[in-house]
Amino acid sequence: MRINYRPAMTCLLTARRIFREEPFVLVDVGALGGIPKHYEAFGDDMRVIAFEPNEEECRRLQAEGDRRVTYLPFGLGARDESRKLYITYVPSSSSLFRPNQDFSDRLIIEQITRVVGEETIRLTTLDAALKHIGEIDFIKLDAEGAELDIMKGGRKSLSADGVLGIFTEVRWHRAMGTPIFSEVDLLVREFGFELYDVALGRTSRKALPYPLTWDFRHEVDPNQRIYGSTVLGQVLGGDALYLRDLGRATGVRPTKLLKLACLMEIFEQRDSAAELLLANRPALEGIVDVGGLLNTLAAGMADQRLSYDEYIRTYYEKDFGFRPGAKTMVQAERPLGRIAAAVHTIGRFVRSIG
Repeated sequence: MRINYRPAMTCLLTARRIFREEPFVLVDVGALGGIPKHYEAFGDDMRVIAFEPNEEECRRLQAEGDRRVTYLPFGLGARDESRKLYITYVPSSSSLFRPNQDFSDRLIIEQITRVVGEETIRLTTLDAALKHIGEIDFIKLDAEGAELDIMKGGRKSLSADGVLGIFTEVRWHRAMGTPIFSEVDLLVREFGFELYDVALGRTSRKALPYPLTWDFRHEVDPNQRIYGSTVLGQVLGGDALYLRDLGRATGVRPTKLLKLACLMEIFEQRDSAAELLLANRPALEGIVDVGGLLNTLAAGMADQRLSYDEYIRTYYEKDFGFRPGAKTMVQAERPLGRIAAAVHTIGRFVRSIG
């Protein structure tokens, strides 16, 4: 999944204080380490309700003094209850679900999921926690397998028309001991959201591990390599992005439409952002220059800087639709043909000496 850390249109709208009266409201469940940087594009016109059950981490984050963020030391679940939290060697992997260590021991991530302690924590529901918060715009869930339970405890909040999207961590493999993507996907669609993108987290078997893309030494010991995800290997975890497909919306405030367009830009869904702006152009023109926003979205779509109209006109010319520098299908087939020929030649040689 690609993240746009320099979303020009969002920054433009923020600079013009379009969201001053209706700030972007983010609910961040699992705020260990702070708020993700890509939401900073909303600047001072953002409010964050952040949940982190680790009270010490919560106090540390609140002490940093970001007035836009309120940190709440609550654990969230499907209901009000006490649950056992399994503390793992890498703190960010601690979970309400006991890891399947027999499976993890086959992987290079065995250290990450190793349980080193247990504690009982009190859980509340997302609906109860947000009861007095008011309208929210977006929810980010990173709760080490508890995301499905949190959604079940937040049915009222997530069903509200004002919620524009959900970004959630997911698991693809039941052997990890947690609910899996298909269960999460079915519930999220009940709330009226559509899947827009996924990120795949891969992990290697110990027997022949692929190169690392991430390790966790920063959480435990900077001098100790703690193996994490790899470039290839089995898909185990990841993230899923869900957004509302509003199309030509009726009864939706213009600021809500613009917030959704901004989220689409941030998560590199610029085509959907442009479609949304075009479909709702009459409702937006009194507030923003839709043509200017379309030009800003289009500016980063190709190597050369093109206006929206130029980009659309040029795109449908022969071969422009291919990514700049990408091979056409015919060009791409040629190296494969050479490889096949080489394999055939090697096979003939092996047979000749056999």
